[in-house]
Amino acid sequence: MTSGSRDLSGSDAGAAPRLALAALLRGRLRGAGAADQLAALDSLDPQDVTGSAPSADPGGLPVLAHLEEAVALAREGLDHDDGEALAAVAGSVSWVQTEAYRQDPPHGNFLDGYAHATFLGPTDGGQGPTPAAAAMGLLLLAPGVVYPHHAHPADEVYLPLTEARWSHGAGAPFEVATVGTALHHRPWQPHAMITDARPLLALYLWTGAVTVPATWTRGDSPAEAP
Repeated sequence: MTSGSRDLSGSDAGAAPRLALAALLRGRLRGAGAADQLAALDSLDPQDVTGSAPSADPGGLPVLAHLEEAVALAREGLDHDDGEALAAVAGSVSWVQTEAYRQDPPHGNFLDGYAHATFLGPTDGGQGPTPAAAAMGLLLLAPGVVYPHHAHPADEVYLPLTEARWSHGAGAPFEVATVGTALHHRPWQPHAMITDARPLLALYLWTGAVTVPATWTRGDSPAEAP
């Protein structure tokens, strides 16, 4: 833990799996030398644990039909304790969709195949960003989904837990990212993802303007994507 950072051990047993995932990401950030993102993660208040809600109700989002498979695939690359933590968090968080995406979906099947869940820090529509603001959560994409190029003012790190193809700039090629390797996007850097036969589950860390949603860059379309 960095000097002056908060203790994310927490005293709430219900928060323990979420804090375990924070520890997993912290280790990968440290290995990548991502000092700024590591400091932002360590600045999270252990009491600022986003409230949970069951995610598997019959009226849930269509993409949640793929959650069990995604968690099982992700656990293949995790140790037992981290796998248990992931399963506990994924099954207890409130899965949602960015309201801006719901108002302006990029293509017809996107909303059926996308959801995210913030489990540490503020969610969309929360308090205004502060210099030390950070938020951590999970992204879920169904198989066969194009998540087109988009950008946001927050700095972002993804830790893919299952396989997908990623593009890290407008016009940049889509390439399979190594599972468990941190992917960094600077503020306003366009990026996109494509899933093939399997769902994508990834941890994310936003820092900076974490309550400002992403916008489409309109630089590509499903028809243009490889």
